Amino acid sequence: MKPPTHGKPPSWLYLLAALGFFFFALPLIALVAKVPWNEIGSLLVSEIVVESLRLSLITSIAATGIALLVGVPLAFLLARVDFPGRSVVRGVVLLPLVLPPVVGGVALLFALGRNGLVGSPVYEATGLVLPFSIWGAIVAAAFVATPFLIITVEGALRSGNIRFEGAAA
Repeated sequence: MKPPTHGKPPSWLYLLAALGFFFFALPLIALVAKVPWNEIGSLLVSEIVVESLRLSLITSIAATGIALLVGVPLAFLLARVDFPGRSVVRGVVLLPLVLPPVVGGVALLFALGRNGLVGSPVYEATGLVLPFSIWGAIVAAAFVATPFLIITVEGALRSGNIRFEGAAA
C-alpha cells in the first residue's frame, strides 16, 4: 500500500533524510567491508565466538522474558487505567531511553551492586552478585529494552478498539 502524500516535500528534506539513512547504513557497510570473508568459517566456530553467541542468546531471551513479564502489565495500566501519578510512572519507566548508557550502568550498579541499595541484602542473603555476571547483563539488557516494549504495547493498546476486546472475550 502506497503511503498518502500531500504534495512534493522540499528538497532539503530529501537531503536530511539521505544523511539520516547513511548515518545508520554506514556502520553496516563498514562491517561488511572489513569482515575477513575468507576466514569467516573458522572464525564462526572458534571457541570465543561460540561462547559469545551462547551468552548473547541466553541474555537476550532472558531479558525479553523479563521485559514481557513486567512491561506488558505496565503498558496495560498506562494505556487503560487512569490513576494518580500515572505521568510520573510513565516518566520513570521511560527514563532509560534518555539516560546515557554510562549513567544507566552506574545507577544499576548503585542499586544492584554488592554494596547497592538492593544488591547488598540480596548478596548477604544469597551470595548472588549481579555486576560483571550473566545475571547482571540480563538485568541491564532488560532495563534498556523494556521501555521500548512498553511504548509499543501502550501505543497498540491505546489505538485498539476496546469493543473488539470485549467481543473477543
